[in-house]
Amino acid sequence: MKTLLLTISTFLFLTTMGNAQITFENAYDNVGGYTTTKRFTVVHLENSGEKYMVYDYSTFTITLYNTNHSIFKTIAAGPAVTSLFNLTTYINQEVSSLLHVKENLFDTDAEVEVMIAAAYCNASYSDCENATVIVNENGSTLFSKKGGSPLGNNITGEFASVYNVNGTDAKMALVENDSVTIYDLPGTLQCSPCGGITGVRSSASTGVGKPRMKNYPNPAKNYTIINYELPKGVDSGEIRLYDVNGIQLKSYKVDSSFDHLQLSTEELPSGTYLYTLQIDTGEIISKKMVVVK
Repeated sequence: MKTLLLTISTFLFLTTMGNAQITFENAYDNVGGYTTTKRFTVVHLENSGEKYMVYDYSTFTITLYNTNHSIFKTIAAGPAVTSLFNLTTYINQEVSSLLHVKENLFDTDAEVEVMIAAAYCNASYSDCENATVIVNENGSTLFSKKGGSPLGNNITGEFASVYNVNGTDAKMALVENDSVTIYDLPGTLQCSPCGGITGVRSSASTGVGKPRMKNYPNPAKNYTIINYELPKGVDSGEIRLYDVNGIQLKSYKVDSSFDHLQLSTEELPSGTYLYTLQIDTGEIISKKMVVVK
């Protein structure tokens, strides 16, 4: 009897293990690393639910996939974005940020709209232009603002130029020259603040031991705001600014009492700069910024 029970138990265990195996579903190639122009993530659409997404930042093309990996929609936003720039003069793509992928935020129909921030610089990077564009899934432009940059969020460190007031009233804030302009949107942001394009609320601290940092506006004219987030348990760090030759120009002590540093760029000549954040544990992250006059 004991032998029979042992045999049955072993069979059930092996059967359960067989049913719980991790199996291959699909592979999305060339969507990561420094040698590719595509990035992969998962987004949540208000009506259609979760979708896999590949964003080609060189062409501003967004491809959405169903969870069975079949293509849901392809949005070619490139013509709407690049039509705002004189690409014979501004030949270097400096910024290609996909900020939101939504169905009921920028209008009231069931189609998908995307919000993109872009910037192009001339050959010497001495002059740059930027724009923010909202494009419908058919490629038509719903909104465009030349010279308008998304307003950074000092709480999460993410781009958060879209937010809710009074719970459901969505607004969009853009930095234009030295002013911030507020626009009313017809829809509602599903959560506020939200973690970038995913539609999922992000916590204020990653807790994984790595700092985070982002600056806006970029390109900057008179000033830029460096949003930073120190890892959990880290109280202080140092932000340093370098020129393209690696010469340190400025350094600032920062701590967890604040989450941003406003940096004046009035005395800096036009060009590309590197800024770094080093924390007490020795962890260093670096970002690039452009100054235009």
